Amino acid sequence: MSFNYLTFGFGLGIQLISIDDSVLNRLISETYCAFPFCRRCASWIHCLWNLARIADVDEVRDRLLRLGAQYVGKFHQTDTYFKVLEGRLKIRENEGQDHVDIVYYDRPDIPEIKKSHVLLVRAQPPETAEKLLAQLFQIKVVVSKIREIYTLEGTRVHLDFLTELGTFIEFERPTKNEASEIRKSKSILTNLCKKLCIEKEQVEALSYSDLLIK
Repeated sequence: MSFNYLTFGFGLGIQLISIDDSVLNRLISETYCAFPFCRRCASWIHCLWNLARIADVDEVRDRLLRLGAQYVGKFHQTDTYFKVLEGRLKIRENEGQDHVDIVYYDRPDIPEIKKSHVLLVRAQPPETAEKLLAQLFQIKVVVSKIREIYTLEGTRVHLDFLTELGTFIEFERPTKNEASEIRKSKSILTNLCKKLCIEKEQVEALSYSDLLIK
């Protein structure tokens, strides 16, 4: 089984930050303790993230397209979350792909635009990776969704359909881990939410995994 670093974003220019050794050591000991991936391949991806419930997905989609969003595609994703001491660890399977994405991320549980720090590893074959993770960690919950992906001026926008929870819009905007860049990106996301008529009351503090077991 081989593990390689995976950047995502469909050409959005994600900023890679060298991970601090002490943080990496803690991450390995708590989550990736048995994975043979190289330190040189491990990097944090910094982005701003926001999640909100939506009642009329067709209306939101129309607004997105009128703003000039580019449609990337529709995907059936299955995320299996595992119990870890800090942050969140999941393995993502995209239907029809020959690999899975192992994702560790850390972000606060607050109902607003927030910083998210992500580490991603691509694993093949999927069955071996899933079996290994299941042997190492207790499964927390499985999240299945249909996701439409759009890009708009450096931001990934997801329209998500979950049978158990409903419909949501998710925003991911890569940013440098610098105060000025974070403020700039937060302003862009705030304005985008306004243009899409997303109200503060619609914003979620938790991830899908937490909402399912809430």
